[in-house]
Amino acid sequence: MPDSEPKERSNPEPGIASKERSNPMPAGESKEKSNPMPDSESKEKSNPEPDSEPKERSNPMPDSASKERSYPTTVRISKEMKRYNYLCGEIEAAYHALSLKLGLSDSAMRILYAVCDNGEGCRLQNISVYTGLSKQTINSAMRKLESEGIVYLEAFNAKSKKVYFTEKGRKLAERTAYRMIQIEEEIFASWEKADVLKYLRLTENYLVSLREKTEQLQCEKKL
Repeated sequence: MPDSEPKERSNPEPGIASKERSNPMPAGESKEKSNPMPDSESKEKSNPEPDSEPKERSNPMPDSASKERSYPTTVRISKEMKRYNYLCGEIEAAYHALSLKLGLSDSAMRILYAVCDNGEGCRLQNISVYTGLSKQTINSAMRKLESEGIVYLEAFNAKSKKVYFTEKGRKLAERTAYRMIQIEEEIFASWEKADVLKYLRLTENYLVSLREKTEQLQCEKKL
């Protein structure tokens, strides 16, 4: 056979055909197969949810709701406690009205009442215990009573003073604090003796329990 035939057998197809077999698909098609989805779709699969959603799942409730759930929800105020709170508030309001009716402020009435109840010469530091007023309120009220000539102070020792009425103060106390004490005595006198004793016993029991609970809270804070 002619020399040209062996050459044709060794390369039976043209150069273009051999190139097509070594790379049977166009360049565009091979790229599509290696990355069959657009960039946007691949990003969506690798990160199927927006960034905001994981944050919302980690904190599904607003801060206000989480704070509300941190408080105990099982505590309920009983009808008896509501009644007690109402009565305490009404008694305070009644005493306030009585003080105004007698012409004194609440703080002045309490100080005069404490001196009447404990006798003249009541130690100044004890008035805070008897009245429940703060030291700042007591000092302010005492300065006013002294300036009006109602009371005066005498030294008891290096750290304490005693409170005494002036003559003007005694007359004022007769019309105010002693009048309030008389009204309270009349109320107790209208009750049965057993009821008065029961009322005092229950009130004292409540006070003792309240102080014990307060002491327990202080111990818990230390721990």
